[in-house]
Amino acid sequence: MNGYTLGAKGCLLRLFPLSDVRALLVGHHPPGTLDIGDALRGEGATVQTCTTNHDTLRMLVEDPVDVVLVHSRATHEQGVLLANEIRTLHPDVAVLLLVEKPTLESAIGAVAAGVSRYLVEPLSGAELREAVRCAVKTTRWRMLGPAAVGRQAGATAFSSAQLDRAIMGLYVAWQPIISAGDGRTLGFEALARSSEPEMNPGRLFELAEATGRLVELGRVLRSLVAADLPRLPADTLAFVNVHVDEVRDNTLVSGLDPLSDFAGSVVLELTERSSLERVPDAAERVHALRGLGYRIAIDDLGAGYAGLSALARFTPEFAKIDMSLVRGLQGDPLRRRLVRMLAVMCAEIGVPVVAEGIEHEDELAAVREAGCTHVQGHFLGRPGPLA
Repeated sequence: MNGYTLGAKGCLLRLFPLSDVRALLVGHHPPGTLDIGDALRGEGATVQTCTTNHDTLRMLVEDPVDVVLVHSRATHEQGVLLANEIRTLHPDVAVLLLVEKPTLESAIGAVAAGVSRYLVEPLSGAELREAVRCAVKTTRWRMLGPAAVGRQAGATAFSSAQLDRAIMGLYVAWQPIISAGDGRTLGFEALARSSEPEMNPGRLFELAEATGRLVELGRVLRSLVAADLPRLPADTLAFVNVHVDEVRDNTLVSGLDPLSDFAGSVVLELTERSSLERVPDAAERVHALRGLGYRIAIDDLGAGYAGLSALARFTPEFAKIDMSLVRGLQGDPLRRRLVRMLAVMCAEIGVPVVAEGIEHEDELAAVREAGCTHVQGHFLGRPGPLA
């Protein structure tokens, strides 16, 4: 359907991607049933949790969400009462009620309370995601009106078709990362490229984010990287960019990803442009990635506060200084001081620093003088096949 997936209820499921959804999960999932939070986070949704009705209503005031999922494990009446309060105070929030043992009374009560979906556990991840998408679609349709939703649908379909073509033409180019001291090759960064005309990397990821398909794009790219890695030169590392949404992808964290076979020689670059603060269990997930053998790098250091926060929180194996600080460094005393400060700070905690985007000999000399231990850029080697 040209970028859409029809659910059992006839909903256009790609219209509102889960990466665009904020959810609140009330209660605990019963043993042996689907972990709702993980199932939604794995598709890019932002999920908060709470355990009491009072906290639920407070959180909805402080931080509005699109959908509330209520486990009514204790008594169905409590779940229905909470759903009724939510719908009364926040009519634009979708409410899903999850029950273990459905009864006619609870179903009638749920309908009267305005519950969007009445779900019986155990249920599959696909059933859950469809229910959430349909519920959010319905409430946004009511809020925006059919015309606005129709325009969004058309734009999403067009962008998804562009992205489909770009993914078909994906390939990986590799750029060397070199020691600033002795010129040895530390490793190579995997850079996404597409044969689709006018599809530069910025546009590629912009489309993926706009259509809620960043996780899908990341999985395809990691598969391409894994196919190249048997040709990685001995004793070198592969640096692979990972968006914050991919950190929430259970395929990557669980070790089921094709890249996990090469984890010992892979450095995952976490970009600071998408703050890991969006991932509540980021520390646990980064720990799990290290447990699989991956090393961690903080990318784009110096482009904002988030990278400094991640540097302190995760103590990465590498830090990469953003090219916006490196370009023209030799003629800018203030930026030279900033880069030197970042390099000294990283040296004090034992983190090697890579200066990105070097295009001239003067820039190379300036970052060496500033204390950067490794360098990367067109002056040192252009992206190309891994030979």
